[in-house]
Amino acid sequence: MDEIIKLSDTIIHLEQGMIRQNTTPAQFFLNGSNAITLTGNIVSMEVSGTKNIAVILINNRMMKINLTEGNTNVTIGEKVEIVYENDIPVIRKL
Repeated sequence: MDEIIKLSDTIIHLEQGMIRQNTTPAQFFLNGSNAITLTGNIVSMEVSGTKNIAVILINNRMMKINLTEGNTNVTIGEKVEIVYENDIPVIRKL
């Protein structure tokens, strides 16, 4: 993402051969109705103090996300998508 922002003036988001978005890098990566989503599988759940954390495998990388009250209904092995809404990661089951 850093290189895209540094090197690009325009981003064209293609999905299934259709142009979904044609915008600046800053606008493309900002949260909003056109926010990028990440898709992965929950591989484990952890507890750290008072926080519940989901460990998610996304494209051969692990990501830890604090579970908020709305995200606690996920279980190990589920396929999920992650969207940032107002700088808070929201996990949705697929």
